Amino acid sequence: IGGEFDLSAGVMVTSSALISSMFSYQMTANVWVGVFVSLLVTLAIGAFNGFMLTRTKLPSFIITLGTFLMLTGLNLGFTKLISGTVSTKAIGDMEGFDSARALFASTLTLGGVEFKVTILWWAALV
Repeated sequence: IGGEFDLSAGVMVTSSALISSMFSYQMTANVWVGVFVSLLVTLAIGAFNGFMLTRTKLPSFIITLGTFLMLTGLNLGFTKLISGTVSTKAIGDMEGFDSARALFASTLTLGGVEFKVTILWWAALV
């Protein structure tokens, strides 16, 4: 944001994973629902960072440090509140995991050569 450091990016990855996991396992929703909700939440967090940056005129370092600390506490608090522990269950047990794995983490054989699907996704994006 603003050409400076964004300290909240790392904890947003954790928040996204926790949100997906909570929706998929604790709330028995499909993995894809959890992924969609976590995407919306992380987009909202980014919009919040941008809004705070433009309204307060504080350096983005300070804004994103505050977001980092806030999200760290919220991650621990909500995970403990919902699941009773500060960790989540294994993702392999969740509904929809097999389709997500096939789409993002499988291998594909072309002409006798095995390719990771993630490599093909990156090649398609480039």
